[in-house]
Amino acid sequence: MPLSHDASRYCEELLKASSAALETERERTRSVVWQNRIHFDDAEKIAGYPGVLQPDIDHIVAMGKARENAMRSGYEWDGQDLTEEIVAEILDIVDKFLQQSFAGLMNGEAGRMALLAQRTSHVDPPAKAKLEELKRHISRTVCKAQTAMHNELSLRVLEEKKRRNLELTPRKTQPQPTQPDLTPERAYSALSTQLESLQQLKGLPHSEGKSKESEWTQLTGKLIIRAFGSDSPNRSNFSSALSAGEYYIRPFGYGEDDGLNRQNYETRIQAYEGVLNSCLAELKLDLPQPEIQGVFEPGQEYEFYRAVKTILGLANKEIFVIDPYLSATFLTRTPVPFQGA
Repeated sequence: MPLSHDASRYCEELLKASSAALETERERTRSVVWQNRIHFDDAEKIAGYPGVLQPDIDHIVAMGKARENAMRSGYEWDGQDLTEEIVAEILDIVDKFLQQSFAGLMNGEAGRMALLAQRTSHVDPPAKAKLEELKRHISRTVCKAQTAMHNELSLRVLEEKKRRNLELTPRKTQPQPTQPDLTPERAYSALSTQLESLQQLKGLPHSEGKSKESEWTQLTGKLIIRAFGSDSPNRSNFSSALSAGEYYIRPFGYGEDDGLNRQNYETRIQAYEGVLNSCLAELKLDLPQPEIQGVFEPGQEYEFYRAVKTILGLANKEIFVIDPYLSATFLTRTPVPFQGA
């Protein structure tokens, strides 16, 4: 797949920038390998052969890698996802560059040895062997570089496929929490009944109470959801109560620990009771206030004064009382602050 004109220019600019940096790195590496020797023969005595050429070999491999990076960036510039076809095209271009560059290095070495023999009128017998060794070393280097680039690009292709699949796969929406649908009155009544039935589970042997506990928890859990919603703290607290106690992994072949089962059973019952008491206390705050009683029987003195106190507490400006039998103790028994006499 050919690159667009802009993408091709982008690749060229990237390659120019990389070439300048890699050329500087080659000179630095050569200075280290040659130990600041100027002449090739002196450096060869120090670094060996083909070690003396290693900076040039590394430079060619790095330039091949730079071409691979530049072309991959060009396809990204065009908005094209990395595919097997694009990878094959990139590797083919990089392979041609490596083959041409290393062929030039081999020819340059062969020419250097021939010129040296011509100038000195002395044929170096190991020259042929050196060229063969250089050829084998270059072949191993090219194979290693090609394998590394192929593996890296193949991995990028797989990552691109995974990303596209994730984009195409519809995301699972989180289920909406269940909203409460019981009035506080009905919820209070239902959970009060469950609290009473919980008392019947106390004192039962674990073997007998286990099945009854399961039925009780299923109904109670549903009632708590209907009373407070599935995402309420009360629902979470009840879920925690289901696993209250201590639990251990027993080795294979060991029977159940009846004592621990009994202890955990009692711990769960206590946890259920605490959760229900908390739920009922919260619901009680939302219960409507009872209507004020109009007629009081003998012995309901407390109820009478409580009702009067409630009525006085509703006053905003003044209170007008019509009662020929009202005594002065009335105001002391109903200490509700109000202005006026």
